[in-house]
Amino acid sequence: MTKKSGWCLGVLGLAAVLVSLAPASVLAQEAGAQPTESTFRLYGYVMLDTGYDSNQVDPNWYDVLRPTKLPSYKDQFGADGNTYMSVRQTRFGVKSSTPTSLGELKTTFEFELFGTGVDAGQTTFRLRHAWLELGQFGAGQTWSPFMDPDVFPNSVEYWGPNGMVFFRNIQIRWMPIQGSTQLTFALERPGASADGGNYADRIELESVKAHFPYPDLSAQYRGSCGSSSGWTPTPTRRTSWAGRPPAGASTSPRTSSSARGTSRASSTSTARASKTT
Repeated sequence: MTKKSGWCLGVLGLAAVLVSLAPASVLAQEAGAQPTESTFRLYGYVMLDTGYDSNQVDPNWYDVLRPTKLPSYKDQFGADGNTYMSVRQTRFGVKSSTPTSLGELKTTFEFELFGTGVDAGQTTFRLRHAWLELGQFGAGQTWSPFMDPDVFPNSVEYWGPNGMVFFRNIQIRWMPIQGSTQLTFALERPGASADGGNYADRIELESVKAHFPYPDLSAQYRGSCGSSSGWTPTPTRRTSWAGRPPAGASTSPRTSSSARGTSRASSTSTARASKTT
């Protein structure tokens, strides 16, 4: 048996055990009253965000409090004291539900105008959710099971608390238990992102590329007991790094051996330090 097949069998075995241990009343939640009519809902808002910054910040992130975008030295981003106005938090979405013989068909499409990544600083289209559910299965882009969107505090500041796991990802889900108690398994797009800072442009790292041979596996269990509730996320990922010769470098055996270095692979169970999808 290969490592890959063993990994898959282990995941399926764990899922089967968890589902078999669930009370019959929990598994029967889906068998309750099902909707008989289709629904279609539009939602969203227009938001103007304006303020005065007595200090300074990276001009691409003028309307959020992101510590990694604060100046590293005096007047890095010009003079202190700037007034800003933004409508980048404006949001629009569409949700629908349709009863079918296979279960309820749900769709969500939502976007905002807050540019990130190569669009940082711009007021432009940014996809938040493009999601479809049919019965126990779902596919598309939505919240990762590794995070809990309900813990995000109510705040007019867009970026939120430092170090918080807040991530939307492309994924395929299986949700064998739904309702007040939930059990979710997902295969997610592998990868991660973070603020590279000054290290992002270092010549020594230009030839080091990430390699993600398998999707990320995540699971989430949510349950309640009286007035208390619990939420347990579990991520698993396999990541490798490979060093390759820079473009135009000699490909002779001696040079290639030296430039390539040694590939490293590791299995991790760490949180994604990402808030950019």
